[in-house]
Amino acid sequence: MASGAAGLVDQVCFSKFLSYVVGSTAHAVSAVLAAFMGGMALGAQLGGRYAARVKRPLVAYGVLEIVVAVAVALTPVAFGGVGSAYVALVELAPQNLALVSAARWLCAVLVVVIPTMAMGATLPLLARLTEGRPDPRSRERVLGILYASNTFGGALGSLGCAYVILPALGLHTSTLAAAATSALVGVIAIVLGRRGPETKPETESRAVIEQEGPHVSPRVLDLVAFTSGALVFSCEVLFVHLLVLVVGTSAYAFGVILSIFLICLFFGAMLAPVVHRIFGRASLPIALALAALALTGTLDVWERLPDLFRGAAGSKATFAEREAVRGLAAFTALVIPTTLMGLTFPLLLQTIARRENAHRLVGRVTAVNTLGSVAGALVAGYFILPALGSQRSMVVIAGIFAAVAIVVAAFERPVSAFGRAARYASAIIAV
Repeated sequence: MASGAAGLVDQVCFSKFLSYVVGSTAHAVSAVLAAFMGGMALGAQLGGRYAARVKRPLVAYGVLEIVVAVAVALTPVAFGGVGSAYVALVELAPQNLALVSAARWLCAVLVVVIPTMAMGATLPLLARLTEGRPDPRSRERVLGILYASNTFGGALGSLGCAYVILPALGLHTSTLAAAATSALVGVIAIVLGRRGPETKPETESRAVIEQEGPHVSPRVLDLVAFTSGALVFSCEVLFVHLLVLVVGTSAYAFGVILSIFLICLFFGAMLAPVVHRIFGRASLPIALALAALALTGTLDVWERLPDLFRGAAGSKATFAEREAVRGLAAFTALVIPTTLMGLTFPLLLQTIARRENAHRLVGRVTAVNTLGSVAGALVAGYFILPALGSQRSMVVIAGIFAAVAIVVAAFERPVSAFGRAARYASAIIAV
């Protein structure tokens, strides 16, 4: 949880530092997002590949947190050097949009690549810890709790950064505070990891894999991972666009929106084990179909939200009351669709957790999911929303959710009669 909170504060601070260098236009923000998420995707892929060689995953996790802490603490110095390099590059051809965009992206990559790669590699390492548990359900539960805790920490970090940390400490001190938090987490992890036993070497027993976990095609894993990230981040872009029209464009408003969004994803992550226990292998198409249904079902809520917000906020005089109304407005609009969308990636992790050497697949699907997040945010912001508008964009995203639900239902083969019925039900809901 502390790691998730510190990571969110890191992202906010990186964005603000880079805005001083490359500006705060949509293109500049996209460059920061692509660099940040791209670094995490690369870290997840490398973490999944090399985690098997680590005898003490918790110690390695602690080392990565300390790497993050050092890199974040050096951020102000790094941005000073990057700023000079950016100015020199842009002066070569100030009217060349391609060169300016490339310079922005290069500056973002140079600063964030090390800490984001370290962040991305942490989940596969923690997944390695669960493989020593003989009970497959215990693996599912622990991996789900780790993901949910990190998501909830991100929500707390977003809220705290907007209302407490940045206003009270300023940008430089907030950066150092986030670095100190990561360092503390790293030290604690190293101490605990050195006390525990070493993990067993990686095994390649396909018999164990098939016995402990239902077979899921790699194509389905990649499809769900990529589309889950792409569609969830597309919805985040769309939700932010709609909510700022209602609750305003202040830093506080954005902090509330992001926090509520992450809290709803946390709700989905906590519900995922229950859904998986009830529906089994049909849980993924069920979750995707329900997300599609929720997006279309809440269209009327978005139309009524401005009137509800004006009515509730009209009599609120204090700052705290106004912010509470903002939070209530965001929660009302987001809670159902975002919670259901928040089921998809945790359910994927639930399926993977039963497999031997789960860390490899965790790294792979996390990397694919992260790349999907980047693609979804960019496509939604630059193409779908400008071309279709808010309402039709939401319908299109819901349609893609439904289409993916049908595809996943076609690939899945539940064993029980209830599972088969749930599979058919998911296809019907999607249609």
